[in-house]
Amino acid sequence: LYTTKQIHIHAGKGRKDRITFLPETLWPALRSHLIRVATDHRERRLAGRGFAPMPEALAHKYPSASQSLQWQYLFPSG
Repeated sequence: LYTTKQIHIHAGKGRKDRITFLPETLWPALRSHLIRVATDHRERRLAGRGFAPMPEALAHKYPSASQSLQWQYLFPSG
């Protein structure tokens, strides 16, 4: 993220993947948000939650991946 100055949007509008540039002015806010998401995720895992939906084949191949921070939503919603 910080070295390429790009973000990869998976399955965005129209279920398409996209790569876009991230303006440097947004980095501080995004970094703060990432820290908040990581903290919330750690608390959810300690409570026995924090599982992200995984494609079936990946869930079978990597059973603990759904709990990793890398698979969590950056902007989770209810």
